[in-house]
Amino acid sequence: MTAHLTDGTLKTAISDKGDEASIDLLMDAAPYFKLTAGKALEVMVITAKIVNGWKKIADQIGMSTADQKAYSSAFEL
Repeated sequence: MTAHLTDGTLKTAISDKGDEASIDLLMDAAPYFKLTAGKALEVMVITAKIVNGWKKIADQIGMSTADQKAYSSAFEL
């Protein structure tokens, strides 16, 4: 299942309380994925650090500028 972000809304909702890309909804959905609030925050921080470095990795693997531009919205924090 792929989530697409357009104008701050997720195309694949993680909660029945809305489809906004928000930390509140992420935390609300954590128990559904059997995550405590603490573990959900830990995963979020780790993921944010990894996603923050995506462009460097894209450059290292030779991803074209055009492809990076096409995928950039998927990596916005």
